[in-house]
Amino acid sequence: MKKYLLSFAVLVMGMSLMTACSDDDETPYEPQEVEVSNGVFVVCSGNMSTPINGGLTYFDYATSTATPQAFKAVNGRELGLTVNDALVYGDKMYIVVDNENTIEVVNKKDMTSVKQIKLKDMMADGQGAHPRHIIAQDGNIYVSNYGTSNADWASYTITGNGSVAVIDAETYQLKATYAVGGYPEGLAIVGNDLYVVNSNYSMGNASISKINLSTGAETKISHADIINPVAAVAINGNLYYLDSGAYGATPPYAQENAGVRKVTADGQVTKVVDATAMCSDGKKIYVINSPYGVGSTSYAIYDVASNTTKAFTPSEDVEYPNTIGIDPVNGNIFIASNSKDADTGKASYKTPGYVKQYKADGTFVSKFNCWVGPCAIIANTAVEYK
Repeated sequence: MKKYLLSFAVLVMGMSLMTACSDDDETPYEPQEVEVSNGVFVVCSGNMSTPINGGLTYFDYATSTATPQAFKAVNGRELGLTVNDALVYGDKMYIVVDNENTIEVVNKKDMTSVKQIKLKDMMADGQGAHPRHIIAQDGNIYVSNYGTSNADWASYTITGNGSVAVIDAETYQLKATYAVGGYPEGLAIVGNDLYVVNSNYSMGNASISKINLSTGAETKISHADIINPVAAVAINGNLYYLDSGAYGATPPYAQENAGVRKVTADGQVTKVVDATAMCSDGKKIYVINSPYGVGSTSYAIYDVASNTTKAFTPSEDVEYPNTIGIDPVNGNIFIASNSKDADTGKASYKTPGYVKQYKADGTFVSKFNCWVGPCAIIANTAVEYK
């Protein structure tokens, strides 16, 4: 009996030691960063000539519902005329309102207004007029502005210049102003260089400004294939920009030579895919090619790493596709369209549009309504710790 009890005691002691060793050796749990996506924002320009104020539509994945005027619903006022672009950065969203000369800053979780940045008030000599596009990096937001750009249709010439405002994303103070070309649009940062595409209002002599962010020095890139650049993205150390090309001089004024071009560090320009609209997840470029006056529409995905293009075929058609968006987390693709005018049977620019959601293979997922003039689609992504 004593022998049995001794053996049992040794066994219990051994188990205790094993448990203690196990506890000592166990690696403490460390939360991991996980990128998540909760929905998409649809920037809607409205219609300046009518006039109809622009707006911001939000589609929530959790409830599968869309709020066509999300900003107005929360703040009790409209954003104003020509909402042109927006950016999710940190816990805020920055909304570019062209004809109001403002950047509306909101809390992205509940859309409450935090600050209205009045660009013309903070920038001298009219440089803050007509903000167009926005990007962010290292705590700064960069905004392109038409500024003093002016188009003289009689002589078909451009006078004045556009600008880029560098604004602290937290204090909203102006940190720097860069002079660029006429009618600047999209921006991208490659390394220590800020690139700004200057459309020159499609009147010729378009260019790309390359600004050294350390010195502020600007150099202009000109090329025969820089015709009417309107958007830009940086991928793997290269600049890719969307060029709207040219339009015919007589009806139907057909759009020609529109596409995405690559600009290498040495200034070489090469078209990589035909396109009239684009978006990117940082690895691939997703495009619509629906040239004005031609009557055909196609979709494609350009893989930057392999330099290859494959067709994207939505299982449900979109009537008048004008912008495309990608959710980098779930891979879903969104295509926005104007609605059809009941009287003319053509695209309506005065009534709310809609958006269709697809899986990466083109399978239709859902459709939701948005506000008038959808012009940009932005995923509501965030980093969580799990």
